[in-house]
Amino acid sequence: MINLNRIVLATLALTLASSAFALPKYAQKENKKCGFCHVNAAGAGKRTAAGEWYKSHDHSLKGFKEPAPTKPAPKKK
Repeated sequence: MINLNRIVLATLALTLASSAFALPKYAQKENKKCGFCHVNAAGAGKRTAAGEWYKSHDHSLKGFKEPAPTKPAPKKK
């Protein structure tokens, strides 16, 4: 039982240590942070306009143009 606990702890430690320094391959390929293509800055989940473009253009940002920032709606008085 002691050996099993050591194996589990060692596996957990290695997994956590390696994920702390890992970059997703697409972010690394494009030299962008995960938040460029994902709403969540850590990556995964809902995509931004760039992420949707990347997905639908064979994992390439070639030709992508960032949308113009939108102005907030005027406040009603």
